[in-house]
Amino acid sequence: PWPRRAGARAARVAGAQVVLLGGEAALFVERGGRTLVPLREPDESWLRPAIEALVAHVRGGGAKRLAIERFDGKSVLESDVLPLLVEAGFLAGPRRAVLRP
Repeated sequence: PWPRRAGARAARVAGAQVVLLGGEAALFVERGGRTLVPLREPDESWLRPAIEALVAHVRGGGAKRLAIERFDGKSVLESDVLPLLVEAGFLAGPRRAVLRP
């Protein structure tokens, strides 16, 4: 079963991905790579390594690109996660944060 958290909406669908930390689901990437859903209460102590693992996955050929528009139900550009994404290698654009391999 998915970890339960208010507002989280993870689902088993083709193309969706999950970032695991210590064998536990931490971050859900919706199909298409436009939305990140934290499966725990967002905290930099686990978000940083989860984002780094996601970047390594993309750069290792696991995805063509990510263009994150939403994080935890709101615009990624208005979220506290944007600096962590940029630090990990994403480029902040006018509507989204983009990562290419």
